[in-house]
Amino acid sequence: MIRELAEGIVVRSFSKTNLVLPADRDWTGLLLCETRGRLRLGRNRIYTGDRVLFRPGDGGRGRIEEVRPRTTILFRPPVANVEQAVLVFAAAEPDPSRLLLDRLLLVAAVAGIRPVICLNKMDLGAEDFSLYRDLGYPVLTASARTGEGLSQLAQRLRGKVSILIGPSGVGKSSLLNALDHDRRLPTGEVSSKLGRGRHTTRWVEILPVGDGLVADSPGFTSLELHDIPSGELAGFFPEMAALVGSCRYAGCLHRREPGCAVRASVGETVDRLRYDHYLFFFAECVKEDNPWSK
Repeated sequence: MIRELAEGIVVRSFSKTNLVLPADRDWTGLLLCETRGRLRLGRNRIYTGDRVLFRPGDGGRGRIEEVRPRTTILFRPPVANVEQAVLVFAAAEPDPSRLLLDRLLLVAAVAGIRPVICLNKMDLGAEDFSLYRDLGYPVLTASARTGEGLSQLAQRLRGKVSILIGPSGVGKSSLLNALDHDRRLPTGEVSSKLGRGRHTTRWVEILPVGDGLVADSPGFTSLELHDIPSGELAGFFPEMAALVGSCRYAGCLHRREPGCAVRASVGETVDRLRYDHYLFFFAECVKEDNPWSK
């Protein structure tokens, strides 16, 4: 007997099979679903977070027949259909990288995903991210060890599909464990030699947190920019986007052009380090625009 198609969400993706949560979100009904060959290739392959149509089989198994259209997609970490990205950094051990934070904010903006900044390990130090709050980004402070800020984080995750992103060692898995004391995700310590965390999460996996879904992701220390035209880059920096129309020349790239409103505002409404990061990202995007320049 051929069974009818059912809807579900991929909560963990392997090379040829995927763990699928049925639409009713009954976690006891997870199925291990095979994947058609055409759904394993390149950017068309199935990602964690994909909404799929699958045909249930016997013994907790099934077969994915179709992938529903995606609302958002990240290629690193590979995940689809998330509504918000919680960018987790540590107040100390390891020290936060403003360059990586600005890069993640840019990647989230390009993907159309709402970013939330979460500064963990506040019991180990203090870090002032008020600049980002003034720019309109939600900024949370938390400590998985003491419980500080966990209720505010839980409120942000409620009813949404989210992903926790950040470098290794900042405590992403520790935060998820603290939000659900029955969960025991592996956690790691920061390497004293390298000054950065050791990877403990090896893949992207969606987990239940309250009535929301949260993807835990592997940590990383670098992230390349793709598919961002260099001429559109400033539009993803809110403080620069507000000034673009005030430049003397249309198409101003805000580097050396005369009459540039953005350059004139550096050190005032445009943070100097953020502007330096814009120039750094611009150089990367130019290489993407012109592969012969690599």
